[in-house]
Amino acid sequence: MLSIRNLEVAYQDVVHVLHGVSLEVERGAVVALLGPNGAGKTTLARAVSGLLPIHDGSVTGGTIAWGDQSLLGLDSRARSAMGIAQVMEGRRIFTSMTVEENLVAGGFTKSARKHLRDRTEDAYAMFPRLAERRKQRAGYLSGGEQQMLAIARALMSGPELLILDEPTLGLAPSVRDYLRGVIADVNSRGTTVLLVEQNADLALDVSFYTYILEAGRVVHDGASSELREDPDIQEFYLGIHDGGRRKMQDVKRYRRRKRWLS
Repeated sequence: MLSIRNLEVAYQDVVHVLHGVSLEVERGAVVALLGPNGAGKTTLARAVSGLLPIHDGSVTGGTIAWGDQSLLGLDSRARSAMGIAQVMEGRRIFTSMTVEENLVAGGFTKSARKHLRDRTEDAYAMFPRLAERRKQRAGYLSGGEQQMLAIARALMSGPELLILDEPTLGLAPSVRDYLRGVIADVNSRGTTVLLVEQNADLALDVSFYTYILEAGRVVHDGASSELREDPDIQEFYLGIHDGGRRKMQDVKRYRRRKRWLS
């Protein structure tokens, strides 16, 4: 479905963030993009959804193909019409609008408007809390409820590919577990998912394949079930070392880079 080859991205033509990134997202899969802060995960998501220009970013090399069609040169509206939707980091809901108004705003494309009522009811069935608060202003929702609304709003366009950028950031463990089920449910209904996450446990659990990004480069990739058993992944991302757990800050970054980039 999505093929990225040797992608280079810079901001303001000066700050180079991605350096030759290549990855693939097969139709019907959940693919995770894992890595620390500043690795370039959000930049890659923006490059796919077309939001780079809003942040003074641009693709300076490589290709992004959607099936047999290049996405380069197409704006975010065109990519949305092709079936790509992104839930941005920080949710970015319309806080002064009601829950229902947010959902209606998500079905803005011509094709989506034909299914507005059915998809609204589907959203309420997937997120019963939103149904209870449909007339409430979104700004008064809890953080977890706002994230539910952001995902539901993105699904209103009926996307083929849903990009989730840090969907569990700052949420309580119970809400993270709930969203884990939501991601699996969305995928079971036929939507392909590109999951950008720092929560390695969730990302490896819900995804089929995982790419690990560091300093703008893919340093490791493989089937998620296999990466979960990899000693390096266990140590550096799951905090498991010699049968025990230790804090992530205790792990020296240079050791990881030496192992994976050698």
